[in-house]
Amino acid sequence: MTPPEKKKFFSIPFKNSYAIGGFIVWNGLFLYDIIPLFLNGFAESASSTNGRLIAFILLFFSSLMMIFSPSMRTVILKENQEWNPLKRTAYIILFISLIFSTSLLWLNNA
Repeated sequence: MTPPEKKKFFSIPFKNSYAIGGFIVWNGLFLYDIIPLFLNGFAESASSTNGRLIAFILLFFSSLMMIFSPSMRTVILKENQEWNPLKRTAYIILFISLIFSTSLLWLNNA
C-alpha cells in the first residue's frame, strides 16, 4: 500500500538562502532610513537617506537579471521550479520597482 500523496501547497519559488538573504537586506536598508529619524527626533527630512532607493534599485536589477539571464535563474530559483509561470510576475516587479526608483530619485533631487 502506497502512502497518499500530499497536496501541493503554495511554496516560495526561490531558494531558501536567496529568500532569507533578500529579506535581511531589504529590511536592513529600510532600517537604515528609519533609525536616524528616531535618533534625531524626526528633525531630518524623510528623504535624507537612500536606503529605500537602494532597496528598490536592487529589486529592479534582481528582477532584470532573472528575466534576461538563465544562469541567474538557476542561482535564484529552486531546482524543480519552472520559469514560465513566474515570468509575468517578474515583469510586474520590474515595472513597479522602476516606478518607485524613479519617484524616489526625483524626490531626492527636488
